[in-house]
Amino acid sequence: MLIYHASREKQLPGMNQYIHWQISSFSLPMIGFLISSRLEHLGYLAMTGFFVVAHFIAFLSALFMKDVAYHEPDPSFEGKENPKKLLTCVGSQFLEGKSKPTKRNLKILYFSFAISYFAFIGSTRILFFYLKHRFYWGTEKYGYLKAINQAMTTVMAMFAYPAFKNFGITDVRLAIFGLITRSIGRAWYAIAWADYAVFGVVCFEMFSKFPATALRSLISSNVGEHERGSAFSIVAVIEAICNLTSSWVFHIAFPISLKFFPELSFVIMPIIIIPAITLMTLNLRSLESPEICPENDLCYDKSEDVNIEKATLNHIPAETDTLTEHSNPIR
Repeated sequence: MLIYHASREKQLPGMNQYIHWQISSFSLPMIGFLISSRLEHLGYLAMTGFFVVAHFIAFLSALFMKDVAYHEPDPSFEGKENPKKLLTCVGSQFLEGKSKPTKRNLKILYFSFAISYFAFIGSTRILFFYLKHRFYWGTEKYGYLKAINQAMTTVMAMFAYPAFKNFGITDVRLAIFGLITRSIGRAWYAIAWADYAVFGVVCFEMFSKFPATALRSLISSNVGEHERGSAFSIVAVIEAICNLTSSWVFHIAFPISLKFFPELSFVIMPIIIIPAITLMTLNLRSLESPEICPENDLCYDKSEDVNIEKATLNHIPAETDTLTEHSNPIR
């Protein structure tokens, strides 16, 4: 989806290759879930062979993918930047030099992404064991559920999200909508009364790509072009931390809850997402109107330019100035 936003602003070389790779990244997992539903018939050796081939195809796709051309800063802008006041986009200093609204927006976006991803990845850790314990599911039904989810997620991500954008719906509203449906989807697992009712979660899970896509787009719009590498490296760190912590938390909490309330984990997950929905709703206008640095995303002290302009306006050239500059004095 970020590729879609970029293609709307400017044509990127190799865009067709990126779109094909994006489609493959959605379709191959769906095929994998369908095949995994036949685990009892195919055996582990066939499954392992499939995954090896799938990873090899992904490796070749990345290997032959064309790089996006890097656009150098405008030469006319060189010399204006103040090295002492350039942003240091590393670690805790990433927010230094940014305006208060931008700092607040980034903190809200990173926080929302973190808890949303924590709840999402946490559910994937225990979902199979939960369905197996409560509804006596095996790999076949679980594979069908994941395949249907993946298929609907692909359709919504590839077609519905761009359509909503074309209708003028902002990334903030799509992110809030995605967080709400994700929260309902987690709660649906807790309230499902029969195994067939579990498949109703597809109505909410098909929007599961909306939060991550919209939040990444919003983070990108709140930082400069040359800061996006640092911005998304923070996202990668958040994902790594959430992967570790969610596995630790839910793999401990879920076995304990089996004795008195197996649905407890899927009740906690929606509650975790509520603060993100609340913060983004309360700061809707601020998030929809990000303040970023001027051209080429280099933040420098504008007071120097203002002083130069004032000096130019205050200095009114007189006739003697003109004569002094352009006349040859007679000695």
